[in-house]
Amino acid sequence: MDSTNQWREIKLTLTGNMLRYVWSFDNKPLSKADKIPIRKGENVRMVFQNQTMMRHPLHLHGHFFRLVNAQGEYSPLKHTFDVQSMGTVTIEFEANEEQDWFFTAISSTT
Repeated sequence: MDSTNQWREIKLTLTGNMLRYVWSFDNKPLSKADKIPIRKGENVRMVFQNQTMMRHPLHLHGHFFRLVNAQGEYSPLKHTFDVQSMGTVTIEFEANEEQDWFFTAISSTT
């Protein structure tokens, strides 16, 4: 990552209707909440807070990211992560691709 760039932090709250199995970001359906403009070359830190009673697996298309954890600089590179019920996950990446990329909410049966 370009260490001269500042980090841009984006906070998203995972919400939804568990009876209907409809997921949302910040109480907006994914189809309306997936427009998050990110410029190529930006260092992006995204913080996901899950306010539902179900775990929430997510996949970021087009980028590998660092899953920020207690391992610091040795935190793993991933493209899919899981936010536990009422939990928080932070990811970081350099936006090094030019396209429209999106998150996919992955169905969870466990």
